Amino acid sequence: MHRLTALPGRLTIIYFLLLVAISTSLLLTPISTPRGDTTDFTTAFFTAVSAISTCGISIVNSTTHWTTFGQAVLIFSVQMGGLGVMTFASLIALAVNHHLKATQRLLTANELGTTKLGEIKGVLTVVITTAFVIEGITFIALFPGLYKINHGNVRHTLWESLFFAVMAYNNAGFTPDGAGLHVNNWAVGLPILASAFCGTLGFPVLLNLMRSWRMHRPPKRWSLHTKLTLITTFCIVTASLTWFLIVEWNNKSLFPGNSVEPRLWHAMVAAVMPRSSGFDLSWMPQVSDATKVFLSIVMFIGGGSTSTAGGIRVTTLAVILLVCRAAFTGRREINAFHRRIHTQAVMTAVSVSTACLTLVTVVSMTLMIITDCSLCDALFDTCSAFGLGGYSVGVADAGNPAALYVLAATMFIGRLGPMTIAYAVSRPRNLEAVRYPTEQIVVG
Repeated sequence: MHRLTALPGRLTIIYFLLLVAISTSLLLTPISTPRGDTTDFTTAFFTAVSAISTCGISIVNSTTHWTTFGQAVLIFSVQMGGLGVMTFASLIALAVNHHLKATQRLLTANELGTTKLGEIKGVLTVVITTAFVIEGITFIALFPGLYKINHGNVRHTLWESLFFAVMAYNNAGFTPDGAGLHVNNWAVGLPILASAFCGTLGFPVLLNLMRSWRMHRPPKRWSLHTKLTLITTFCIVTASLTWFLIVEWNNKSLFPGNSVEPRLWHAMVAAVMPRSSGFDLSWMPQVSDATKVFLSIVMFIGGGSTSTAGGIRVTTLAVILLVCRAAFTGRREINAFHRRIHTQAVMTAVSVSTACLTLVTVVSMTLMIITDCSLCDALFDTCSAFGLGGYSVGVADAGNPAALYVLAATMFIGRLGPMTIAYAVSRPRNLEAVRYPTEQIVVG
């Protein structure tokens, strides 16, 4: 344990794999499926990885294939994954050593978005408390609408409210009844959308907003991370909403009638859910190829840093865009809101984007080879797995185990993040003692 806490990245991976093993074993038990049904290892393993990574891609019907116990295993897996691998890895280290070692603190500080090492224990508490509070509010908000849908069945309503509350905030697309977002019921859909949106912001943003609200700080005094996350997020949501309304407005496969309400609702779902949640899968295969590519880009970007979402994260995109602006305008420093962004953050953004783009490209080509699917469908399912979007257009098929294992590995990387994996396989090195002379090269 001393060696593990000295290498927190490896502890994180071991913790993740242990959760996968436990969830897979529980899903393979006879009590997880109705009498007479069985679950093969590939299905149980893929479902466990999908749940713990909070991706939510399901290759079986969660309503009919899993019993109440099986659905409880999904709730447990999603909750443990949603609270963050690094959060629980840090709590394990706290329980063993009664304090965090310096290397553990540094990685956890980076994961939770705080720069003060003394705040780690408090932030861990806030992370867990915030998650349960938002899930509790979502549970209460969902109860009236689900109570009406279930015709007064209190027991079933309580279970569905709990299931949707956990899945919504943790951005996992599993559903307890096969109805998804209840497309025609705003009383159920809006709380799920709101909770899923909060889940994509990330703990540092939620923490900063709560502190600012408590101390009556105006928006101009919010942290730079909060400003960049909120602005980039709202830009992506607005672009997704506009795209869907323009491109899919006359899609007869989705909207056979002339009613405006289902179009607006589907546009709202498309603006929020594909970034990480994946609820209501029925309409996704019917969208145009152009929309599939656009949503692939959205899922690749993902949500906020240290959130329940995946992808390269919106702040990474913001830094890349700021780097482009500085390069095109001839500026030497990367600035935003009268603050200078550290060079290390810029290097991290570039390296993460490059590594993740390479991963998505390789996985997409691999899926095309082993499933004989189109580039559009392969790219969509790959970005969904990496960005933890939870959607699928048929590439994730129970009849093709090879594709499922490839997508499971992609979800694994998407949940942990390339930086954690890189930290796990490499050892910290001393600062460079030699600086070499510079020499110009031609780029662009």
